[in-house]
Amino acid sequence: VGEDNGPHVTASISAVAALSTLFAAARLYVRIFIVRKFQIDDYMIVLSVICGWMSVGFSTAAVHSGSGRHIQTLTPEQIQGAIKYTLIGFVPGILSYVLPKLAVANLLARLLNPSRAHLIWLWSMCTFCFVTMMIAVPIVFCQCLPPKSQWDFSVPAEVCYSKWIGVHYSEGASAFSAFVDFYLSVYPAVVLYKIQISMKKKIALSAALGVGSISTIVAAYKITRLKGLASPDFTFDSCDITIWTIIEGSVIIIAACIPLLQPLLERV
Repeated sequence: VGEDNGPHVTASISAVAALSTLFAAARLYVRIFIVRKFQIDDYMIVLSVICGWMSVGFSTAAVHSGSGRHIQTLTPEQIQGAIKYTLIGFVPGILSYVLPKLAVANLLARLLNPSRAHLIWLWSMCTFCFVTMMIAVPIVFCQCLPPKSQWDFSVPAEVCYSKWIGVHYSEGASAFSAFVDFYLSVYPAVVLYKIQISMKKKIALSAALGVGSISTIVAAYKITRLKGLASPDFTFDSCDITIWTIIEGSVIIIAACIPLLQPLLERV
């Protein structure tokens, strides 16, 4: 009953967010001071990092309120704060791993010169992923109406839906998100295999562009933790979702930055 995962949550999410920020800073240094060309995907990465830290901030506020501890050990005020800040933190958290997919798609479109049909498929897939993940936000927030009744116990709920609706929708949307990560990591390797360059360069480029495959594993594992959204012990069981949401965003940000760091490595 006295378990407290709060310190573990804050340490984990702060560490991975800081790591992804370092990679993003290195990317921005290359784009601004070496290449001297700033593309739309660079702006997306900056926005992704900001969203990641916003999620860390709200999640930390949730921990200070009581998130990470079993709900029966908290006061009503602590429960309200923990639930409110956890739910709010999911919004920038989702954006932190959806926006980098668009950045990677833009990068691949620029580097690999896909056909028009493939370009349409690439953007349609990423846009659909973005839309489905954004739809998850109101589904989770509006499990009870008015939404504020989920964390403010002085507000009576007019109607409540099953929390498992949000869980199952999030599982489906997250599964498609994992597929997109996998596709974006495998597609470059397939294209590079056909290009007439040395095998050493093929392997190096494929590895650099394929780091995103790690996020597929992260996303797949996170799906197994989404049932925490429907848990009666929400303040304790939602911690894994918080951690793995921010890890997923951080991994994709790092994956989106690595392929563009070669000019910096050549200067070292």
